[in-house]
Amino acid sequence: MEKMVEFEIRVSKAKSRNKGVGKYPFPTKREIREHILAHDSVVLESLQLLDGYQLSLEQEKRASLVPNRSGWGVSHAKKGTLLAEKARTGTMSRDEIAQARELVLHYTTQLAKFLRQDMIAANPELAAVASRYSAG
Repeated sequence: MEKMVEFEIRVSKAKSRNKGVGKYPFPTKREIREHILAHDSVVLESLQLLDGYQLSLEQEKRASLVPNRSGWGVSHAKKGTLLAEKARTGTMSRDEIAQARELVLHYTTQLAKFLRQDMIAANPELAAVASRYSAG
């Protein structure tokens, strides 16, 4: 699964921020949280991104087996995997989207890290900016 997710955050960030020196070009946890709260599509993308960081054995067993700080935490692995599967098939109810929203809000730090890594991979010049903020 490709790790790069085109969150609506990226579009708004590019429009709202200067590309000047010293500007933090990456989505912040706060911005990610705001977008999760406002957009169902971001909730669904977040589910897929987090589930994609689970090892295939973890996905199969619906459990977090390796403490690698990627993907679902132990207490969320079963629910997160089930919701991600439903999202992939397009069979989520409004209630399940609400549950997914509540779940992915626990992962804004991971999502910020994943998005930052994707942005650096797409534009290696951003690595120098990230290192200024200790966010490499």
